[in-house]
Amino acid sequence: MAALAALVYAGTLRGGILQYDDAYFILYPEAVRAPSVRAVLATLVEPVWGSYHPLHILSYTLDACVAGAFGIERAVAFHFMNVVYHAICAALVVRAARRFGVRESGALAAGLLFAVHPSHVESVAWLSGRKDVLSGALVLAALLAATRGERSWKGRALALAIFLLALGAKTTAAVLAPFLFLEAWLSRRLDAREVLALAPFAAVAGAWLLIELAAQRDVGGVQPLREGSVLAQLRVVGWALAWYPVRFLHPSPLTPRPELGVTDVRSFSDLLESPTGDVRAALVLLGALAVFVPSVRRERRAALLIGWFFLALAPVSGIVPLPSAVQDRYLFLPSIAAACLAGDVLARGLLDRGGARAACGAVILGLAVGVASGETVRYARAWRTDGDLWRETLRIQPTNPLAHWGLARFLSDAGEHDLAAREAELISLESGLGPATPHLKAIIAERRGLREQARAHYESAWKHEKAAPQIGAALVRLAFADGDLAGAATWLLEMRKRHPTSPWTRYWDGRLARVRGDLGGAESGYRDALGLSPASRGSLPRGEEQTLAWLGLAEAERVRGAFDAASGSLDRAEAEGARPHDVLFERGALALGRGDGPTAVRLLDAALVLEPADRNALHRRALALAASRRLDDAASALLALLEKDADADVAWDLARVESRRGQDEKARSALARAVALRPALAESARKDPLLARFAPP
Repeated sequence: MAALAALVYAGTLRGGILQYDDAYFILYPEAVRAPSVRAVLATLVEPVWGSYHPLHILSYTLDACVAGAFGIERAVAFHFMNVVYHAICAALVVRAARRFGVRESGALAAGLLFAVHPSHVESVAWLSGRKDVLSGALVLAALLAATRGERSWKGRALALAIFLLALGAKTTAAVLAPFLFLEAWLSRRLDAREVLALAPFAAVAGAWLLIELAAQRDVGGVQPLREGSVLAQLRVVGWALAWYPVRFLHPSPLTPRPELGVTDVRSFSDLLESPTGDVRAALVLLGALAVFVPSVRRERRAALLIGWFFLALAPVSGIVPLPSAVQDRYLFLPSIAAACLAGDVLARGLLDRGGARAACGAVILGLAVGVASGETVRYARAWRTDGDLWRETLRIQPTNPLAHWGLARFLSDAGEHDLAAREAELISLESGLGPATPHLKAIIAERRGLREQARAHYESAWKHEKAAPQIGAALVRLAFADGDLAGAATWLLEMRKRHPTSPWTRYWDGRLARVRGDLGGAESGYRDALGLSPASRGSLPRGEEQTLAWLGLAEAERVRGAFDAASGSLDRAEAEGARPHDVLFERGALALGRGDGPTAVRLLDAALVLEPADRNALHRRALALAASRRLDDAASALLALLEKDADADVAWDLARVESRRGQDEKARSALARAVALRPALAESARKDPLLARFAPP
């Protein structure tokens, strides 16, 4: 069974790391990008992107270390382990089915249906789905350990240890605790001793759920009640609980984030979202109840499996309002029970009857496995790149706003800005994506060089009450780029009001302080952004703001002369994935600060290979040439910069270099130009030993 599961999903090894959430769990966490003891310990105590799944994140760390040791591409290693965990699950489903009392032929059918079921593609082919396959394997192992033999304390202790690991992979593993109580009740042995033995499972599950709920709230994962009422939310719960059994029987069409509430009927599963959805959902749930109740009085196997199915759905059914009502990956754990129940029905009705019935059952099972395998292989190909994923989604759902958004972002990242803009325009105003749509349009417009249009889109996005801090940060950045410090300060004030604890707000606090010459304020802001200050504990930044804050901190430390500290901050910036050009530039500036001109020239030359037109790097390189006593080259480089763009700092540095060369007239002329551009430099010139004799009275 494990080999079959691995064979069906072998094509996923060609997939990449998607921006569709993979960045948050693989590209951003330091424990995966640059593993260290400190990073691992941080992962054990801090949630990542609204989820406390430390084992989920650390499983990628292990893969990355193995890939590095054997020279394997990281994406291949990650996908390989996803397939391995799913294969383990498929094997354990057979064992679990036998433990539930399903006959051997039924256990075979259950394993086959689980191994190739198309609804598992999202959990296996999508790297972020690792938490489903990993927690699924651990939940099954814990279940088998807990119900083994005479249920000795050693078995329960082992099961509890595995259960903790399962929770560390995904919080929905908590459903094992109520299931063990249900299993004991159906087995007629739920006495005081059994309750005491199972109490640790319940306590651990409850505590973990509270931690996860708090983490989800921190990132806005817990939504308001649907339409603001408990009744409307309960309707969503009913629809979701009814949607999953239908999805198991008819897993089509397959798209990421299927939504309840679409109006056009494309498949049997979509009947639940039609205007009569309440009635149809009620019929599905009443059908499940009609099987559950009689089974409690008889063999209890069906009741046990139905109970497992709906208990596993409880955390994701909408009881706690989540952004998406249903997800295919949420079916991974419930489908264990569904596959076992289907296998049991097939074995009792056909496979174990002998003769023609058995042959008919084998044909039905073979057809189901063949069709499911083909659909699984086909859909898994869509998860190789973001472009493939969103194009496949739009093929099935041409008006899906999330797919248009994802494809537009993919095209923009690939440099296809015109095509990206066209996709962005196809997103409906009623899509429910909130500020995400104008934010996307702003990013595309900025990449196309349309700064004013980008600014207008950013401002439109910022008006939305759920606008992310990145939007405010973009408005501050644009104001800085235009030299409008007053405008930057105004937008930053808005960010402080709406997102006072955001790393982006703290980063721009530091940046504004640095521009104003307040090195202490700059360092404080950068340290707050990085979660290094006591006031910012628990606010772990992710992605770009982290690298920018490390670079900013390195610059502030360099300017005040703390060169060793600046070097350490640069090492962290590089480890966090900062742009190579930015790191080389700052290392060159650091070498120049230490007085090592030749090293500074070498580093800045390397930076200019990456970005030849960077004026800051060209200016800094000229200063490094001067520090290396190559005054003629330095003067030529500064003059070339000044001819392209009038800059007071460049003119000032040119005047000092010409003075050192003994070119008094050129020094006087350059200083006059600097003072004309910035009159305050006249006072500075009178205090400078090289320029005092050329300073205006």
